[in-house]
Amino acid sequence: MKKLVFIFFTSLLVGCASKPSVIWHHPFPAPNQFQQMSERCQKENPKNMIMLAECYKKAGWNPLSIQESEKCKREIQFAQELLEKKISLRLRHRLEVTAGKPDSEAVLSEKAFDYMIEGQQIKINGIIDAVNKNNSCYNENGMKDFKEFMDEKQSELNFLKQNKIKLLKKRITALQLNELFLGRLELQEILGK
Repeated sequence: MKKLVFIFFTSLLVGCASKPSVIWHHPFPAPNQFQQMSERCQKENPKNMIMLAECYKKAGWNPLSIQESEKCKREIQFAQELLEKKISLRLRHRLEVTAGKPDSEAVLSEKAFDYMIEGQQIKINGIIDAVNKNNSCYNENGMKDFKEFMDEKQSELNFLKQNKIKLLKKRITALQLNELFLGRLELQEILGK
């Protein structure tokens, strides 16, 4: 399962030499995804640039001119800055509730838990909105993959909301909840304790 670390939005990867005519975009590439896909596509389509480009597109990558890419980059950056402002406000509220303790020590109250869940919901909604507003930057396959991934993230968040009482009874910390958000910790690891 792909893990989304909300360090965010999109990756701009160069598909050609030092002065590319095309820059390939994807809504949420995993680390090294372009490189792995590129190697696979080049094995399947050696010396056939048209088939190579089709392989990239099939994998969800969208070729953009340098001008289009710069426009997408600016729009995504602007959306990211707005989202970060919303999230930092939510974080300030949570820090007030947890008395500024480090995340590893901050046992969450119901209010702090709710702030963190709301913060994650803001991130999910913000990412979806930004990508949808800039969907011309991505191709249909990439958008389909993105939607499936974000639906999965929403389901995971809903599952945490449903288990709120159990998690609070286990005295979950802010760090543990963050690890659950990032997929580095399984719910059963906490509930089983």
